[in-house]
Amino acid sequence: MERINRVKVKVGYIMSSAYSGSTLLAMMLGAHSQIATTGEAHGGSDWWLFNADRAREYICSCGTPVVDCAWWQALSKRMAVDGEEKAFPDLGVRYYWTRNQMMYRVMNASLRSDVAERIRHAALRIFPPTANMLNRVHEQNVRMMQAALAIENASVFVDSSKAPIRCENLNSANGLEVRPILLVRDGRAVGWSNVKRNKQSFENAVLSWTRFVATAIRVTQRMNIPFEIVKYEDLCASPAVTLNRLFGFLGVEPQEWSDDIALPAYHVLGNDSRMRFSTKLKQPDTWEDKLSQSQRDYFQKTAGSVATWLGYDL
Repeated sequence: MERINRVKVKVGYIMSSAYSGSTLLAMMLGAHSQIATTGEAHGGSDWWLFNADRAREYICSCGTPVVDCAWWQALSKRMAVDGEEKAFPDLGVRYYWTRNQMMYRVMNASLRSDVAERIRHAALRIFPPTANMLNRVHEQNVRMMQAALAIENASVFVDSSKAPIRCENLNSANGLEVRPILLVRDGRAVGWSNVKRNKQSFENAVLSWTRFVATAIRVTQRMNIPFEIVKYEDLCASPAVTLNRLFGFLGVEPQEWSDDIALPAYHVLGNDSRMRFSTKLKQPDTWEDKLSQSQRDYFQKTAGSVATWLGYDL
């Protein structure tokens, strides 16, 4: 049994909406010799969690099914409590996890109200079943992150699970010191990416982006701890400058970034972009000539104030 080291684990937590580069940023940060990452540490997509057989289809970024990956097997052994291992996919690190998706959303989704979220936050910590669940998941997250750092001989763990509420939950764990990173991308680009890849309406995508930013800001203010805002466009245009700013924020030494930097053997969960990671960054997709005037007008009306606050020109 691995004993929990009571020195707090330093965690860089990436909050972002979909199609904003969270996996890219996690893997770029993970190239630092003192940083370890598993990408979306809470396990990524839900589909394989509901079916053990389908879990075998989930591929680690190393190219091996995660259930067969030697790195993940080593992690499970280090996380073992009293000789009992938590095997992938159920490492026990997802907060308020239940197979009842409605209940899961009630306990984890944004409520779009600081007051409502504070009340839920307090209630879940008082009600014995959820309070006990919370403490167990806290312990498992600390064990998982300590195990990853030990394997990689690193001092900072980066989690790109995106969800602001998970960041807030991690921040309440006694064994963790959370450093939130809010990664944003121009909402018009996010909207266009959703139209192109998910066939989602531009209007719905923009509304989701606006609500995400509002939730992330609300959560960071509620945690009342330092955080960094990073633009995806800046990361692509000036990776070395952006990364070194974040390295300072995370408390590690500066490190050069170049196209030929030596990369670690990643074992990352998340979307398919983790399988195509390259040090040669592509410039963000252009959306300027793709949007109709009505879509531009909708964005300005719905998300203009948020975009302006983030520093985007309308």
